[in-house]
Amino acid sequence: MQIRKSVGRLSVVGVVIAAAVIFALWRFYPRPTTATGDGLHQPSVETEIVSQLASEAAGARAIPIGRPDTVPKRSASAVIRKEFENATNYAAFIQTALLRPKEGGRFYALIAYHRCSEVANVELPPPVPDGLVADTLFEKGYRRINEIRQACSGVRSQYQDQFTFMRSIRDAKGEPDALLVERGFLGPATREGSLADLELARDSGDNYFLAATLEANVDYLGEYLDKAYANGQNRTVLYAAASAAACEIAGTCKFGLGVMIPCVSGGICQFDDHRDLIRMNLSPELRAQFDRTRMGLVKLSGHQEQ
Repeated sequence: MQIRKSVGRLSVVGVVIAAAVIFALWRFYPRPTTATGDGLHQPSVETEIVSQLASEAAGARAIPIGRPDTVPKRSASAVIRKEFENATNYAAFIQTALLRPKEGGRFYALIAYHRCSEVANVELPPPVPDGLVADTLFEKGYRRINEIRQACSGVRSQYQDQFTFMRSIRDAKGEPDALLVERGFLGPATREGSLADLELARDSGDNYFLAATLEANVDYLGEYLDKAYANGQNRTVLYAAASAAACEIAGTCKFGLGVMIPCVSGGICQFDDHRDLIRMNLSPELRAQFDRTRMGLVKLSGHQEQ
C-alpha cells in the first residue's frame, strides 16, 4: 500500500500501499518506496532514525522481533490484513494493531503509518465537479487520496513525527511480532540475512510482508540475480524493478497509490498500472533489463497467487 533502511519503504503496499505501505505502503521502509517527480520510486533512507534507535538499543532491552518459531500459519494475519485494507480510522487501527503481535499487528501498524505519510503531502488540485469525469483515473485517485487522508486524520496528533512512531514500535511490550523482523525494518538489511529473511516472509503466507521484505533486501537480492547490480551499480533500474515486483506481489499495481498520486498531483494519468508508469520513464535499452529483473525478483520471492 509508498515501509530504505528503516521505516520508509512499505509503499508496496500502497500501499503497499505503500505504504506504500510500504509502505510504504512502502517504501513500505522498512524500506518502502517514495514517489518522485519522474514517476520512479527511489530509495528513501531514514538514517537519522535508524542511528538514533541503534545507539539507544545498546543499553535497552531486546526489541521484540520476529523469529522463525513465531511465523504465523498461513491464515494468522488474514484478519488484521483485511482490517488494514478496510480501515476508516488509522489512528484507532494502529492502536489496536500494536496489541496484536501474534497476527503481525506491529507490521500492519507500520504500513498503516506509512500509508498516512504517503498521502499527507500530496498537493491536491481543486476538485472536479461531480458527474463530469467520475470514472477517470484522476477522479478515482482524488477520491481515494481524500478517503485515506480522512482515515489518517488522528495519526499526526497521536504521533508527532516518524521517530515518535518508530519508538512506539520498538518499545512495544509483550510477545515478539510475528511479521516485523529487525533487519530491513527496524535496522539495516544485511547481505547474510537477506535470503533467510525472504524465506521467512514467504513462509508467512502474507503477501504484504513478502513484498516489503523483498524491497527491504533488494540491494543484496539484486546481486543474486545479476552481476550488473554488484557493488551498487545500476541501482535506478534495480529499485524500479523492486517497486514493480513488490506491487505485483502485494496486488496493488493497478489503481494503487503508485499511479494515483502521480496522476492527481502531477497530471501523469496515462497509465492505471504502476509497472507501465515505471516503464514509461525508462529508455528502451533499460526496459528489457527492468522486465527481466522484475520477473526475477518475483520468482526469487516464491510468490504464489492467493
